[in-house]
Amino acid sequence: DVLLEEMGFLRMSRAVYRSYLNMIPDEKLAELGRNDGKSEDTVLLARSGAITLGAVLDELRLLSRFGWFSYHQAKVNEKETISMTHDLGPRYTVVFGAYLASVFALAGLHPKLTTTSSSVLVEY
Repeated sequence: DVLLEEMGFLRMSRAVYRSYLNMIPDEKLAELGRNDGKSEDTVLLARSGAITLGAVLDELRLLSRFGWFSYHQAKVNEKETISMTHDLGPRYTVVFGAYLASVFALAGLHPKLTTTSSSVLVEY
């Protein structure tokens, strides 16, 4: 809880978060993710001193420890691939995919994102 508080997070159950996502109009889901991702610049700078690929990956690994998604990184066909799975439903995938695109863009990267109802695959 101390770490959550330091990072500015609120404690919320998955069920409550899912219900909030269901209240958001479809066309606003991606905007929510993009705005959340853009706001990570301060966190990345504070934690790493620079907005780099390494800082983004470290942040995603840290966030995965809160249990909202699982993080798996591998090299597939000469490309780095990160698979992030969750159990929050397809509406969260829209938010999460837009968030990831925005966070990687902070580091000057525009990876290929592939989504399913329960995962986002990032290839760079």
